[in-house]
Amino acid sequence: MIMLFDRSELDNFLIERKCVGFFDPPIKLKSGRDGYYYINIRDAITTKEDLHKIAKFAYNHAMDLGLRPDQFIGIPEGATQIGEEATKLIDYSPADKIPMTILRNQPKDHGEPKDRYSVGPLTPGNHAILIEDVSTTGGSGEPKIMSLQESGVLIDKFLSIASRLERRDDGRTVEQAYREKYGVSYDALTDITTLLPKAYAKLQPPRRIAELSEKYSQEFCSVPVKLLS
Repeated sequence: MIMLFDRSELDNFLIERKCVGFFDPPIKLKSGRDGYYYINIRDAITTKEDLHKIAKFAYNHAMDLGLRPDQFIGIPEGATQIGEEATKLIDYSPADKIPMTILRNQPKDHGEPKDRYSVGPLTPGNHAILIEDVSTTGGSGEPKIMSLQESGVLIDKFLSIASRLERRDDGRTVEQAYREKYGVSYDALTDITTLLPKAYAKLQPPRRIAELSEKYSQEFCSVPVKLLS
């Protein structure tokens, strides 16, 4: 079987677009932890061409998995455009039957219930793939999963462009939390195990940053990252 998605191609694309790098000195993350590296997919969707490429990576991966959702929906705000663009790529349904839905960052507290969570339809029984730009602990995705499930939308997959592979405060990974709490299957196109070594080889930050990055991954991530030989 010929696979459409190429992870190495995605990694190289993200590194070329400077979406992956290192902090020196480190920054304080929302979690309170010191951060030594970053993944910022938004730097890769600043042009129409690059947005299309990112969406195509996500779409091809879904096709390789045998998924044929009614639509792709991006988690606001980082992946809203990616979800829209991926939905435009659907070629297995009539164009007039493909819904275009944008999730609101915050639910409306007035108006029609059907418009509370989104602009555009959330139709009960429809199948959707949720797309996030970068997954850390899954906090951004959880309320959107609950909103879609409350609306009767069936989530075929929660798909992240890149994952930091971090464990939550409860010790679970995002994949474990989504499956156990919501019955939703999670997957990431790529993650720090391949992105960081490639970025380190290209950018060559100080050795101590590499050492601290490795130590961070050993302490907080589900899979440790090796940067130094």
